[in-house]
Amino acid sequence: TKRKAYEVERFIEKPPLAKAKKLIKSKRCYWNAGIFIFKADTLLGGIKRFAPREYHLLSRMKDELGVEQFWPKLKNISIDYAVMEKTSKLLLLPASIGWSDLGSWLALERLMKKDNRGNILRGPCLDLGSHHIVAWSDKQLLATIGLKDMIDLKTK
Repeated sequence: TKRKAYEVERFIEKPPLAKAKKLIKSKRCYWNAGIFIFKADTLLGGIKRFAPREYHLLSRMKDELGVEQFWPKLKNISIDYAVMEKTSKLLLLPASIGWSDLGSWLALERLMKKDNRGNILRGPCLDLGSHHIVAWSDKQLLATIGLKDMIDLKTK
């Protein structure tokens, strides 16, 4: 199957609702799923050009192995705002990949397999009589008894 790549005219991160509706209605836009592919030097070049302060700190952090010293000084900005909205060198590959934003427990629940009582059990979990729970453990046994509508996590 041949895929067609498109040059991106403009990248707009989180447009206001009215603008988003207008863009969708125009049918001349794609929604960004936050999946980017680039060479490291291409990304660093974009950061150097559009976020020079962050580039300088990242370079010093690499040279001095000073994550603890330099990380707090970096601006809290996503790559979308720092580089993607400013560059003119973007290509788009349309894809239907069944992507889902796992920004909530409800989103996770839609993707995970449930047992016959609506429970999601992940890792070493033992359950007796619970309904509609998420039980999630990294390594240690997590036991649940008679819980309802709860999330129980056991991590390191």
